[in-house]
Amino acid sequence: MIENKLGQGSMVYTVIYHQHNGHISYMVASGPPDKRRALKMASLQFERLIALVPGNHTPIFQPHIS
Repeated sequence: MIENKLGQGSMVYTVIYHQHNGHISYMVASGPPDKRRALKMASLQFERLIALVPGNHTPIFQPHIS
């Protein structure tokens, strides 16, 4: 069960954002199936939003590659 929400709905999204310390991070959240509405909700919750990707994905960032 996904506890992070971008409003009402059960569509799954991967939210990629900058943390306040400058690191890039991601989380999986549920939200409305309307992608424009989900993007609006995500941009309200994450002021440093990079991307909203439909589905559950694990992004790989440069510092994590050895």
